[in-house]
Amino acid sequence: MHTSGSTVVSTDSRGAVADEVHTEDVIASGSDWRPIDKKVARVALDRFVLDAASREVRSVVLCNSLIYGHGRGMSRDSLQVPVLARQARESGVARYVGEGRNIWSTVHIDDLTDLYLRALTHAPAGSFHFVENGEASFRDIAAAIARKFGLGPAEAWDTDDAVAHWGEELTLYVLASNNQPRPRLRRPRLPSRARFRLGLDPGRPRLARPVAGADHGIRTGHAASAAGRET
Repeated sequence: MHTSGSTVVSTDSRGAVADEVHTEDVIASGSDWRPIDKKVARVALDRFVLDAASREVRSVVLCNSLIYGHGRGMSRDSLQVPVLARQARESGVARYVGEGRNIWSTVHIDDLTDLYLRALTHAPAGSFHFVENGEASFRDIAAAIARKFGLGPAEAWDTDDAVAHWGEELTLYVLASNNQPRPRLRRPRLPSRARFRLGLDPGRPRLARPVAGADHGIRTGHAASAAGRET
């Protein structure tokens, strides 16, 4: 079983919303879709793992979207929410890049854990699964962080300033990108392959609620603790 990440389908949107969405079919052999240059090698690795099924290996790729919730392993951090939380805590201002209308698909860590267990026993050989159960804009995420920390309204950050603080790859292809692996554009959400084939029945709160809430939200103590406990 190989863990990939949905940055393979990220767009260089600089905080603007984009209508581009992706299904698992983009990874299939023979697809004419091409990732951004920085992700070509990662997609090649995903396809290499999937191709092992032709050699009687039950290879499976889970491609995770934005993970949130309280991690319980040795590394409890994910990336996006802790990075935004740390910056807000240190500066006193929660920020999003550009318009902040860029959207990412999301999944709760506990739903993700359930899926891994199911994939071990139920995933077909050579199967690729985008892992998601909802979506949120970075403007909404930043606003929820601001409320949790008792800060003023979240503010826009110029792309160049964000790049100077976070670096080019993290800013442009994560925090300011669109990343929407979901079945159909502008229609009611349909079950992804992960839900249909593996029986995933997600029941955890959606992202904006746990970020702002007391039970699943970011801690208001030391910045490192805040970032470390919210994935």
